[in-house]
Amino acid sequence: MRQVSENGFQVYAAIHYAGETGLAADFDADVRELPLDLDRISDLASVPASMRWFERPHGAHTPAALFHDYLLTKGPKLRSSGAPVRPDQADLVFRHMLKAVGVPTVKRYVMWTGVALRTRWETSRVALIIWVALSVAGLGLFVAAALGVDFPTWTGGRWAVLVVAGLAPLPASLLWSKQRRAALIAAVMAIWFLPAAVLAALALAVYGGLEFIVGKLRRDS
Repeated sequence: MRQVSENGFQVYAAIHYAGETGLAADFDADVRELPLDLDRISDLASVPASMRWFERPHGAHTPAALFHDYLLTKGPKLRSSGAPVRPDQADLVFRHMLKAVGVPTVKRYVMWTGVALRTRWETSRVALIIWVALSVAGLGLFVAAALGVDFPTWTGGRWAVLVVAGLAPLPASLLWSKQRRAALIAAVMAIWFLPAAVLAALALAVYGGLEFIVGKLRRDS
């Protein structure tokens, strides 16, 4: 592998994957081989800067990320099984490859959820927007009830709101179709990830501002 730009890498070898894929054997010819292509430039794993406290763009997951990028790009043209490789199937292969290369259980399911979120955006955007709206409302109500906020009598009270909001991700996950398990993970992990991601984004914004100010001062002096 050779770095060809700030975020671009070129792979100088074909890769064969021999582990589980989660798909029928009919797909083996399509999803187990990453052919050599010197024109293919990859950014490895696309991890937002505010989430790199959790995972880096490169690491044990790099082979899985390379395969995933390839399957997303070429999947519609790969038809050895008689059908193209769909994005949700590419995501499933990615999750199995993460396990094969030793990525811990929680981390690999979170990473799978991240790529599934992208797939939902690309394939069923309206359903994803509805899910986000329901999730934000449910999370807000859950936190408010957990903190002891009083609710009107017609809602059944604080405990009823807490239970309903806590169980809301179950029916809402149906909006993710075959990736509904990822929807449940996203709903649960949002409580943990969002505060940390927001703080990281603010810290990066402060750093970017400092770099800008110092750069201006140095040019003016």
